[in-house]
Amino acid sequence: MLSVQEKHEIINYVNDNIEGESTCNDSDNDMVVFTYTSDSENQALIGTDHILDLLKIGFFVIYAGLNDDGNFEIAISDAVMYRS
Repeated sequence: MLSVQEKHEIINYVNDNIEGESTCNDSDNDMVVFTYTSDSENQALIGTDHILDLLKIGFFVIYAGLNDDGNFEIAISDAVMYRS
């Protein structure tokens, strides 16, 4: 379960480091989901360096891909939850 502070850290990281405009859904207790519209002027630019940065600060990308509407989504959570 993500704390309010962890959700803010994720949101701040994405807003500061990932290009493109997104909507953020932080209503789930276990993850924060960012959705980027599919128009060509607003494409998310997410690279390996972003994923590694998130891991370094203790977060994990649960999934990244297109949703049913064709928009790009990325879900981020606490890496501790997903360690085996």
